[in-house]
Amino acid sequence: VPTDLAAALRADATMRTHWEAFTPGKRRDYIEWIVGAKQPATRARRLATTIAWVREGKSQNWRYEAKR
Repeated sequence: VPTDLAAALRADATMRTHWEAFTPGKRRDYIEWIVGAKQPATRARRLATTIAWVREGKSQNWRYEAKR
């Protein structure tokens, strides 16, 4: 887990709870998306998006998942 994401997980209990409920594959999707950014600004934006979505319990590809 990237250090900036790990710091966000330590600081936010709600986010950590949802993160731990994700499968390893869903966690990896987020990690690869953040680490794959080439520009620092892109990485920061992706990290902010990740924090918001994980706090809501959404996986990285939540828009494409079947509605339950």
